[in-house]
Amino acid sequence: MPRIEHDHPRTRAGWTCPICTGPKDAELVCCWPCFHSSGLKNGDPAAEQMLDDFEAFLESVELSR
Repeated sequence: MPRIEHDHPRTRAGWTCPICTGPKDAELVCCWPCFHSSGLKNGDPAAEQMLDDFEAFLESVELSR
């Protein structure tokens, strides 16, 4: 099932790559080097889970404020 454009909105809004914690462009889920090396390019379930976990973390921080 393909991802929809607005998945991981908190991750996309940020400037930190959830995989390497380096900088990334806003609107992306991770930086380009991580996109190509992590398996996200090919829909790797482990890489997708990392994004899901990071999004859940950001949501929990947002809700705790």
